[in-house]
Amino acid sequence: MPIGIPSVPARVGVSVTVGLASLVGLFATCVAVLGETKRLDYGSGIAALLACCLAASAVATMGMFGQLNSYLTGEKRQTFLRVAAWGSVLLPLATFLESAFLFTMSFWWFLFPAQFVVGGLPGLAVAILRGRWWFGLWGVIATAWGVLWVATGLFWAK
Repeated sequence: MPIGIPSVPARVGVSVTVGLASLVGLFATCVAVLGETKRLDYGSGIAALLACCLAASAVATMGMFGQLNSYLTGEKRQTFLRVAAWGSVLLPLATFLESAFLFTMSFWWFLFPAQFVVGGLPGLAVAILRGRWWFGLWGVIATAWGVLWVATGLFWAK
């Protein structure tokens, strides 16, 4: 069965969600690395955020126009859809289990919610491409939970 090419708004939506997921994932990794090397301060945090924004913009642009397009929204997107669907379900579930057992880990207030966001955004991409809106609802819930957790974690962080 041939796979049709999605409309331009669908391609933009998927490219943006993949770009945002890569931004959150990269920045969470940078925060963890900077925290472990004791170099996490305002200047290094802003520099890491700017570098991650550039990388996420490049990923989103490649998803819309470059070689990555055929793997995200083109004719080769079935693998992406399978990985995104399973990832959007399993990553928040694994994060929930991790948070129950590793509550005292350093930077838990940022890394665990970032995993919810990174897990929720592919659910939105699957909903856009497949039209299965329960994935979209799951993606919105997981993303909103992660954002709320980061906001409250920043408020209560010392």
